[in-house]
Order: sequence, then structure tokens, then C-alpha cells
Amino acid sequence: MEIKMGGAAMQTDHEIKAPADSADGPDQGHNQWVEFCVDYKNFPYDQGVALGSMEDIHLECGKLYITNKDIELRESDLPRPLYSVHSSAGVLGACGRYCAAVGTQGTIILHEQGQLGFPDTLGRPVLTVTWQCLWRSYACNSITVNSIDEHYEVTSVTPVPTDGPLGRIVITLTYIP
Repeated sequence: MEIKMGGAAMQTDHEIKAPADSADGPDQGHNQWVEFCVDYKNFPYDQGVALGSMEDIHLECGKLYITNKDIELRESDLPRPLYSVHSSAGVLGACGRYCAAVGTQGTIILHEQGQLGFPDTLGRPVLTVTWQCLWRSYACNSITVNSIDEHYEVTSVTPVPTDGPLGRIVITLTYIP
């Protein structure tokens, strides 16, 4: 049974379905999410930062993904560079899990990538990124980015809303030779 109000169709009680995050399946807990990209300043060509291995990921809740929230990050996806804000390449993100009314919270450690003319080479750890993007009553969004190497300076991070998704976070990172 359909009831029309203002031109929009509305379902009766017994026909109401949970909203879907994608047309292909049920709600995957994707409403709380964050995506990371970098605005590189003063970096040599083919150099940046990357998520190196599974040991560099510390999740309290949620999952990591690349571009598609339905496909969880796998070990075979690593190392994974954090692409420039100006790139159209896949973006590293985190979101909540299916039927978990919690959201996402965690820390990642990022390493140098592309030292000494070898674009796929990983170097020492240079940044930690910690976020909290929790659902409703738990909500108190935050993000902290810390440089742990004197050759890298975080000069700005996108401001975050107090609740809801964090959205795309741009980390402005300056290389200091």
C-alpha cells in the first residue's frame, strides 16, 4: 500500500525497510565515515606518505576501505599511499560496520614513501592520525594528526563537525629538508 504526500510515495508501517547505504544491500553502518588525503607542500617528486602494514592500524571500531565502503582494506592492499588532494586515485577511509550502531575510531601510522628515488620504498614512521567518529549519543568527533619526525610538519587539518560524518579530511603536510 502506498500513500502519496506532496508527490512523494510513503510506505505504511508493515512495509518500512531500513535505509540502504547502497542500492546493492542493507545498511552497512556507513553513515559515520572519514576519508584521508594529503596536500603535500615542498615534497620532492615521487615522495609522500603511506600506510605500510596491518601493524600500522589500530581500530577500536569500524573498518578501513579504499574508495568503496563495501570493500574492506586487505593486507594485499598495503603499502597504500595517501594520495594528494588533487589526485583522482583511490582514497583511504574508515567507516562503521554493518548493524553496529557505534561508528569508527582508530589510529593509523604513516611512513615515508619514495625515498632515494625508489617510489615504492617505505621509510621511517612520520605521522600518526587518530580519529573518533562515533554514532549519535557517543558522538564527539575529533581528529588529531601528529608529526613524529622533524622533517615533516603538519601545518593544517580540515576542521571537523562535532557529530555526523567527519567527511574528507585534508592534511596539509610540509616536508622540511
